[in-house]
Amino acid sequence: MIEIYKIKNGYAPTIINSLFEIVDLPYNLRNDLKIKSQNVRTVFYGTESLIFLAPRLWNRLPNIYKSANSLTDFKIKIRDWQCENCPCRLCKTYVSQLGFL
Repeated sequence: MIEIYKIKNGYAPTIINSLFEIVDLPYNLRNDLKIKSQNVRTVFYGTESLIFLAPRLWNRLPNIYKSANSLTDFKIKIRDWQCENCPCRLCKTYVSQLGFL
């Protein structure tokens, strides 16, 4: 989330900016920045990668966090955020012989 915040505010290096495609919407929505998710074909290098998960998590992030005035303020606010139905592997429960649930 911190890297996406840096992209939004122009703090990220150009190589990181090139990884994500920002969607320019012609109409005004409550969510001011949409990032396009990439199509993937594998789990390890696809659905578990930063390019796939970062846009999905950013688009779920409430605007209260996105509207932070500085990077330091954003880092403090983001610590309190709990994503419901988080798609990342870290938030899933691992069951032996079954995998992640």
